[in-house]
Amino acid sequence: MRPNARIRRRTRQWRCGGWAFYARCGARDSGFTEHLFDAWFRILVLDCPGAGTFADRQAVDALVDCYRRTISETEWQKYVQFYCPDGTKYC
Repeated sequence: MRPNARIRRRTRQWRCGGWAFYARCGARDSGFTEHLFDAWFRILVLDCPGAGTFADRQAVDALVDCYRRTISETEWQKYVQFYCPDGTKYC
């Protein structure tokens, strides 16, 4: 077995081998998706030492809060949408 075979197998669930770097860093797939300016992004969660562990929904809420603090409510909602793992719109 090649040294990276275990990592590749684990990242296949994310449907993109390019995410292997994030998997090696300990990131996990939240299942949530962000649509930003006609581009789709998968939201990954990477726990930070000393900051505690975020649940997937908490991580998305923190990202939403970041947009709310940096861009007006009406402006960011025009360009950014979040979707739950089941495909329903989150906010």
